[in-house]
Amino acid sequence: MRYYLANDIYFDWATFVKVILMPQGEKRKLFVKCQEWARKDVEKAFDVLKSQFTIICGPSRNWQMGTMKNIILICIILNNMIVEDEWDTYNDNVNIDYNYIFEEISNIDVSHGAHSNFVAYLQTRRYMHTRGVHQQLPANLVDHIWEYFSQNNDEI
Repeated sequence: MRYYLANDIYFDWATFVKVILMPQGEKRKLFVKCQEWARKDVEKAFDVLKSQFTIICGPSRNWQMGTMKNIILICIILNNMIVEDEWDTYNDNVNIDYNYIFEEISNIDVSHGAHSNFVAYLQTRRYMHTRGVHQQLPANLVDHIWEYFSQNNDEI
């Protein structure tokens, strides 16, 4: 199941990993730092895209999911092409494999309409809304990040 970094305004669902407001202990403090870095990276990326492509700033409720996916993909590719073109004026040629980007994005399942396995959908939905399940994912992520940095001797 995918998860999303979220603020406190979102529901207590298993897919939302909220900010730990007052982290206690080194593990949780490390997790909060990593979460802040990821959030800043995403915000910066969308700020760049929004500043160059105003189509992202407009309302999108009437678009289909596939259309929105394609618009974001095209904006990312165009941004990379602009960066690559400008980079060439300063440094050696930078080659970006756009086929890899297309393959990665095309593997994302964007389903709309009738769900292929409705029973599985209902079970997943019930699991997401189960009281207390939303607390387990952040705990698992805290442990995972702590183990990763411990094993790789990385410092923050």
